[in-house]
Amino acid sequence: MDAVCLLSVTPDTLTALQDYLRDSGSALSVSDAATVAIGAWLQAENVRDMMAAGALLQSQSQSQSTARTRATYREAVNGDAQSVAADVRAVDEVTTRTVANADADANANANAKTKARTKARTRVRADANCAPDGYQWKELFLPDGTELRMYSHDAVHRARVTGAAIFYQGRQVSPRQFTLAVAGEGRNAWRDLSLRLPGEKQFLPAGLLRRRAQADIRVRVEAQLAEGGMRGAEASRRGSPAETIAAAADAMAEALRTALALVEHSNSQSIPKYERRVDPHRRTTDVLVNHIKFD
Repeated sequence: MDAVCLLSVTPDTLTALQDYLRDSGSALSVSDAATVAIGAWLQAENVRDMMAAGALLQSQSQSQSTARTRATYREAVNGDAQSVAADVRAVDEVTTRTVANADADANANANAKTKARTKARTRVRADANCAPDGYQWKELFLPDGTELRMYSHDAVHRARVTGAAIFYQGRQVSPRQFTLAVAGEGRNAWRDLSLRLPGEKQFLPAGLLRRRAQADIRVRVEAQLAEGGMRGAEASRRGSPAETIAAAADAMAEALRTALALVEHSNSQSIPKYERRVDPHRRTTDVLVNHIKFD
């Protein structure tokens, strides 16, 4: 490598080479040393060219790799963007379908409620138009043809339901007015009247029939409450929150109305019914008559 570094084409270089060979005691001649130097120089040039070519190839390879990496990254980014866009479109489609289904369900429920209300109103009108004739005596309904019977002074007095009224001796009366016409004050229609409904063979006490009617009313009220609770539970399982709240409110309103009716009935039953035949409530003339009879 020292020979290569000192090699030159000038005469001074050749002179310097001769001096170096002589001083170093080398057996090489100037021409041999020049040949070795030229060969080393050529070899070094070849190595340099090879290294440059290798560096160039490596640079090209790195450039190609970088280009491929960038292309792959672009493809991945584009693929991710397309995937995200597809996901967004899918979410939008699902949301649109969900909203459309919810609107359709709401419309269907509204239509069903409207039809149900219309049918109920039609049924009520039909029931009102087709209601059988008879007389409504508080909880007890007396159909057309019902006979009312009352004993007084060893005599039997009868009245009859015709249409929607009770007639006794050709004039329209109520059960209370019937007892007043037969025996005057001091009689309780529920206790003193007997009834024979159409198709029955025997007369039954009005009080007994009233208790049966009250029992039937309680059964119907309990059934309606149970049905209202089931409707509320079914609405909470199937319907929207608004429908659930509406169903619960309807059930509560129905329960409150029933409770108020029961309370009113209980209050009316708790009011004492004074009998004028009991001594503290008898008229002075009645008591005087008894004293005269006793004397």
